Formats: sequence, structure tokens, C-alpha cells
Amino acid sequence: MLKPSPWLLLLAAHPVLATAAPADRMDRIERGLRPALTIEGDEPWTLEERMEHHGVPAVAIAVIHDFQVVAHRVHGLADRETGEKATRRTLFQAGSISKPVAAFGAMKMVEQGRLSLDDDVNDTLKSWKLPDNEHTKDAKVTLTHLLSHTGGLTVHGFPGYAVGEDVPTTIQVLDGSGPANTAPVRVDKVPGASYRYSGGGTTIAQLMMTDTAGETFPDLMDELVLRPVGMRRSTFLNPLPPRLLRHAAAGYLPDNSAVEGKRHTYPEMAAAGLWTTAEDLARFAIEVQLALRGNSDVLDRATAEKMVEPVTSGYGRGFQLSRRERASYFSHGGWDEGFCAELIAHRTAGYGAVVMINSNHPELMQEIIRGIAEEYGWAGYGAHPKLAMPQAALETYPGRYRYNAEQAFTVERRDDRLFMQYVGGQAQELHPLGDGRFQRRERTAPIRFTVESSVPTFHFITGSGSLQTHRRLADGERTPREVLVTDGYERALPLYRRLFQQTPEDPAISERWLNDAGLGMAAQELFEPAIGLLRIATELRPDSANTWDSVGSVYREAGQPDQALRWYRKSLEVNPNFPSAVKAVVELEAEQRSGQPTAAVTSLTDGETSTSSLTIRTLIDGSSVVKLRGDSLWFEHLNHARPGAWTGKREHDGNEPTFVDGVEWLPQWDGKTSKPLTTASGLPAERPVTVTAVAVDARGKVVVLEQPSVKNDDTLSVLLDDDRERGATWYEIHLHW
Repeated sequence: MLKPSPWLLLLAAHPVLATAAPADRMDRIERGLRPALTIEGDEPWTLEERMEHHGVPAVAIAVIHDFQVVAHRVHGLADRETGEKATRRTLFQAGSISKPVAAFGAMKMVEQGRLSLDDDVNDTLKSWKLPDNEHTKDAKVTLTHLLSHTGGLTVHGFPGYAVGEDVPTTIQVLDGSGPANTAPVRVDKVPGASYRYSGGGTTIAQLMMTDTAGETFPDLMDELVLRPVGMRRSTFLNPLPPRLLRHAAAGYLPDNSAVEGKRHTYPEMAAAGLWTTAEDLARFAIEVQLALRGNSDVLDRATAEKMVEPVTSGYGRGFQLSRRERASYFSHGGWDEGFCAELIAHRTAGYGAVVMINSNHPELMQEIIRGIAEEYGWAGYGAHPKLAMPQAALETYPGRYRYNAEQAFTVERRDDRLFMQYVGGQAQELHPLGDGRFQRRERTAPIRFTVESSVPTFHFITGSGSLQTHRRLADGERTPREVLVTDGYERALPLYRRLFQQTPEDPAISERWLNDAGLGMAAQELFEPAIGLLRIATELRPDSANTWDSVGSVYREAGQPDQALRWYRKSLEVNPNFPSAVKAVVELEAEQRSGQPTAAVTSLTDGETSTSSLTIRTLIDGSSVVKLRGDSLWFEHLNHARPGAWTGKREHDGNEPTFVDGVEWLPQWDGKTSKPLTTASGLPAERPVTVTAVAVDARGKVVVLEQPSVKNDDTLSVLLDDDRERGATWYEIHLHW
């Protein structure tokens, strides 16, 4: 009797693999998006409504099943301004998913004997050396350290370079010199002692590879990874050549505004420079899965196992590693300016997914992945039963807990429910999962409490299964953030200074942490504590232009332009070319000269009550427009409008054509609600109005739109063209009838 093959045994052991994928599975996935915690009975979301909710223009989805790409779908617009649709050929920036792809190439060079995992990187580097210091006296930085973020290296990530900006060389990036917009990459912790994410370390690995091979990084990665794996639509070229640029999506920022120049250039290619498709990244994930089974023609099994071997803190050599129940996954996320991506794959079972978007709203990607996991029955995913909160939890766990040296959170009982809330944050409910675990709807990490000597301790369960522990605060013990929120900036500043003096390397006092926390509070309109925390960041790091710029941005958002201008100017004293401060100062100084707020209707003159003409003097900042509807003047902020496109009310059917100079445009709506600012009497409601516009300066032209259809006679729009420069411009808009 013949024995069944190992492959058939694998199929029998994994019903997910044994089930054929029906053609409508992707349809169900796109109707089945889910939050971080799904409870039985929840209604799922649709892809369309979540794209609109987050403001994501385009999404590309690739599903891996049975070691194959079984679906690759793309939805939405590659470029909002031109209306270009995204297709399967559209290129997205992969952000930090560049790191595991680059690590694959580095590990291939290790396999070939061209690089070593454990030697001092300076033994390999030729064109540049990593400076030694007291931290490297007894421990040298190795390639393993670079690929696992354990080298004690600085520079977390890179903002990239806008179109028209000078782009530094790799060595200039590492030294923070020339046009580089990030600090020097240096060792400031003992190598191997702990995990700290460092794109700077990955950039050293990039230089090691090119110094060894004597090739450009894009050519080397083509040779080592992209061509062998079959990633035919992928490249590390930065910037993209014209032949590929025509396929590249445009990026959009967290506030849904467009990236200046549509996309940034990343000379830190190994860390953030990959242009690719969801399908190509899925092929890459499959190649790793096959290599782990010993079935790859590109990478040996032992080398692949090194990539997914834990080094520390749930990170291997190139990949993040996690467990869900008994299932092991390797994954990585990515964030470039205007782009996000996510790759996740089961280590042994041959399934996974890739999602890419041209927007900085990563929440959508996780919602899609959870929908895929539900449809295909991935291990460790799925809905939880609705359970009652245990009485012991209600009585024991409420209290204040230390999150880190700077921040705290509270667990509070509300009737028969528990809520968790960070200082300056919003309350999130803790849902019981059984087995002593809890979880929030908005987060994937489960929570567990332990009690010792009647004192509860709070634990996050990390992806690797370890516990991140947070002790309960004693009565009267307060963190610096609590003092800031309750007592103000002056009382909190000495506490932050003391913390900085005692532990300057603590992530809780880092510029990035304080900046993100301050901007997060501002997003909730908690302007006073947000400004206080960001001012503290300037006190601790006065040589960073970004700290001063952030204070200015929040003052501006809070409606205090004079204070905003003061802080922006301080940013420019540190760095005269800091882009966001330069732009803000230009706009705010123009606003001061006019004596009026930016992008507001300033006056109605020349016949405000006339039945024949009306002149509107308005400041248009590139995303704002004055509109005439019936007998009312309207102002809208149009992030989604494109030149020549008419933006109307949602109840219009979307099919009425518009003609501008004989060219037909289809209506497009931004989904926002406009509001009337003032009423101009005597404007006609039954016949078309002729609109002319004259720019006060020559920086841009105004596209004038006349809507002649009977149905939409009451709506006219004036939009700027796409060639405008950054900053605000005054326009006289004349209406005649």
C-alpha cells in the first residue's frame, strides 16, 4: 500500500488549504471589513464605505492562498487631481516593507559568502565607516544588528525629499550632511543590548551591500531579489524614471491633502524606497514561505529560517514576528509620505495578504486584512462571543497605571463595564474575551491583569506572546503628563527636565514621542495641553526645527495666527529651509498684510445689493473655493477637487456633464458639507451666470466653470489649476448676469 504524500497530509491537516477559493470570495471580503475586535453579531463594513470614511483614494489588495496569489484587486483613484484610476499596473510606495525585501537581498549575499551576519560592519564598509564611541568599545555593530534593529543606532525613519529638492547621497544621509534632512546615523546605545527601530541602521546595510557588490542598489536588488522572485513591476529606483513614473500613484497625507509634488524621493532605498504592487509583494511573501519549506530556487531554507528567527522584541532579521494563538506569522508594515502598506503571511500554512494604499490611513489596511482572515479562516482570527464583565474585574482592576516614564492611563468602572483612557486621550472600552483576557475594539493587543498582594498589575500581551507590564500608581503619584494636563505647562516643565537629565535616551522623552503625543491631543482639539507638551519638546531639544514648527502648527490650528507665526519663525532660525515652516510663514505673512484670515471671504463690493454684478475678494490657498448657489455665497475646503471639476451637492446623480471651454468634465464630489457665509441679494436662480476671475499675481490661473444645465443652474465653482505654487494668492472674482 502506497503512503500518502506529505503534501496530501498537509492538505488534510489544514482545511484552509483544502478548500477551493470560489470566485465570489473577494466580493465577500469587500463586504466584510472588520475592526480590531469583532464580537459575534457585529455588522461588518464595506470596502467602499471604509475608503470614504478614512479618505483613502486607492487600495490594492492581494490574497495568498495555498502558496499562490489567488486574487489581486485594485479600487479607486491613483491621482485625485487628474482623476486617473488605479489599476493592477499602478505602482505604490512600499515604505518600510522595503526593509524585509532588502534584508532578503542581504541574506542572499550572506548565503553567497559575500557578507557576514556577525562581523563588525566596519570590516565590510569601504566608502564610509560607522564612527566608534564608548558604546562600541566592547560590542561592535553587525549585520544581524542592522537587520533586527538591535544595533543601538539612531534615526527612526525618513521623511523623503519633495519634488525639486536636492537629494543627498547615501553617505550624506548617514552623516546628516549636505541636503540630508535627518540627523547623522550614530550608535548611542550598546549594540545588541536592546531593540530600537532604526531606518538609519538599514541604510548602513544598504551601503554594505553596494560597497561589497560594486553596483547601484537598484541594480543589485534587481539581480538578487526582484527578477528571481518574479517581481516584474517593482523597482528601488529613486526617483522613478519617466517610463515608470506614468504608472505611479500620487500620495495623500493624514489630513487628506496631497503630497507636494505627488510623491517623495527616498535615497534611503533599503529602508523606504521600494515601488511595487500588491501582487508583487505577495509573490515575495510566497517566496519566503516556500524557502521556509525548502522549496525555493532563490533562497535556502536555513537562510530563510534565519530571517524569521526571533532576535529580540518580536523581530527577526528583516521581519516582524507574531503569534496568534498557536499560529506564527511574519509581517511588516510601511509608511512613506502619502503611502502605507501591510504584508502578513503565515509561516507554514501558505496563506497571507498584502494591502497597499496611496494615503496615510493604515487603519483601513488592517480592517481589510481582518476581512480576508475571516473569509479564509486564518488561525488566530475570528469573532469572539459576547461575554459579561466578571464581577471580580469590576471590583479589582479600576485604578491609575503607569504607561511609561511620562504617561499614565486609567481603568475606570462605568456600571458593569470597564474603560481604559490615556491622559489626554479618549476612553476605550475593555471587552472580556474569557480566560482572563480583555481587548479594546480599536487595538489588536489583548490585555491581562495579575494581582499580587492585592495590588493589580496591567499587562499588554505582545504579538510574540510576551507581556508588556504596567504597574498601578500609588495614590498621589503622578506622571509628568498628568501634571501637564491638570496643572499646566509651568508646573510640568521641571518634571520633564528632570526626566530628560536622568534618562535622556528614554523613548518616553524622545522628540518623536512628544511630538506625536502633542499633535494627537491637538487632533482632539485639546489645544492647551498639546501646545504645552510641544513647547516642552522645544525646551528639551531646542536645536530641532521640527519641535518649533509643531508648536506653530497647533497655534495655527487653534486660531492664533500671531503666536503661530512667532513659533514658525523660531523654526526657521534653527533651519531656514524647514519646508512646512517656510510655507506657513509665507501664508501667514500674506494674511497679516491683508488683515484677514486665510481662505475666507473678505468683502462683498461693487454691487452687494445690485442685480447686475458682484465682486468677491477672497484668498484661495490651493484647497479652498468660493461658490455661488442660488442667492447665497458659499465657501468650501476642497481636498478632493481636481482642476475643472464641478463639486456639487451629494443628492446630484453624478452624471451631469460640465463644459469648460468646450471640454466636458464629469462631476466629482468631495463629500464635505459647505456652509453659507453671507447672502448676496438679487442673484438669479433660473438662468446661467457668467463668471470671470482675474488673478492678482501671475503665480497661477483660475479655472472658471459655468454650469449651464437647467438642473444645476444654482451652483458655480471657481477652482485653481494644478500648476499653482504652494502658498496663498489673492483673487478678484467677478460675477455678472
